[in-house]
Amino acid sequence: QKLWLVMHYYLVLVASLVPLTPNSRTRGFSAPLRGGRATLAVSPSPVSSRLPSERAQPGKRREAEPPEGKLVPDSWLDNWYPVMFTADVPADSPVAAQVFERPLVLYRDEEGLQCLADTCPHRLAPLSEGRLAVDASGTTRLECSYHGWQFAGCGKCTKLPQLEGTKPILPLYGASAYPVREAQGVAYVFLGNASLAESVPLPLAPELDAEGWIYEQDYMRDLPYDYTTLVENIIDPSHVPVSHHGTVQGDRNLAQPIATSVSERMPPIGFQGKTEVPLHASSRLSFAQTKAVQTVTFTAPSLLAYRFSVPAGDASALFYPIPVARGRSRILVRRARNFRTERVMRTADLVAKHLENNIVFDQDMAFLCGQEARLQALRADGWGGAWRAKRDSEVGGGRSYVMPAAPVRRLPTPPSLSAMARL
Repeated sequence: QKLWLVMHYYLVLVASLVPLTPNSRTRGFSAPLRGGRATLAVSPSPVSSRLPSERAQPGKRREAEPPEGKLVPDSWLDNWYPVMFTADVPADSPVAAQVFERPLVLYRDEEGLQCLADTCPHRLAPLSEGRLAVDASGTTRLECSYHGWQFAGCGKCTKLPQLEGTKPILPLYGASAYPVREAQGVAYVFLGNASLAESVPLPLAPELDAEGWIYEQDYMRDLPYDYTTLVENIIDPSHVPVSHHGTVQGDRNLAQPIATSVSERMPPIGFQGKTEVPLHASSRLSFAQTKAVQTVTFTAPSLLAYRFSVPAGDASALFYPIPVARGRSRILVRRARNFRTERVMRTADLVAKHLENNIVFDQDMAFLCGQEARLQALRADGWGGAWRAKRDSEVGGGRSYVMPAAPVRRLPTPPSLSAMARL
């Protein structure tokens, strides 16, 4: 249970930052546990974020600041967040993304990958609907297709067609820019204090740079439930045989007790743990019929790696959870191995794997969206005080859980359901 305990503590920290808010698109909710002084801000709406005082200075990346009333703990923004695979950033057009409800636009110019706020400071049009234009000097600029304003990678406005005569383009006409990096085929964005970006390490998987390793089957999907729910689901090995029955991952007839332990805590809030279960208990892959155990490493906040050894070699399943907005998340999935490296998957194989990944996430969808909706309804009912006090006392006080039940325990009955049962 140690692995679950550490994971719950982490998710509680994340969840306590965001108030529960309904997701109008999916009827789902974010899944924080408790309200505290710190609230996750999510990024401002386009209107509130484009005040002149917040606009970028020429040649300088703005240090992202949340709007008044929406406080974001610096420690959460001061991280590199994956956004998408770099292969999904076109060479000839911009592409939209979002992290913490902050609209972003990524594109490429002569200096490499660039990231701006996806909001033109003129009329708030999305820059991701613009185009890449080459100016008189031969330099690529991001052009807003509404009125033709152009921007450099640092956010500086370099062209304003409506400006009369020789009037200068003022700094306040610039767009907000964010530090961005490419590493291991993933695009990362730093939303916090830009001066800290160089000192914060990227959440990298060492095997992807190791000799003899290959990776393939990159998969990306936007999901209609919260980041906290997504992370908890990925870290939960107990659901795999049952929820994913019928896929290469699961067989409900092989569900069994799973021993877990934490072997290393990785500051500030990551960990490395072990699931002491034979791989064949949760996988029907022919090469996985072995008594080897799998380890899981969580490099908070956005890299979760399952690693295991089989007779043929070593393999990894890498998950990059992304907090898109309250009640919405994105997942990047990559698989790597150091055996059968000469085998190249055909297009038909890649399509089949992509469809299989869709099935796996579809299998969890109803459970996770329903879980968030029900947790919100129960908390609105005032449920939770009794079990929270009991659980706090069990772990020394001051602690709570995102989900108040371990794999082998049921949720306490909420007062409203108890009253209905007596009618």
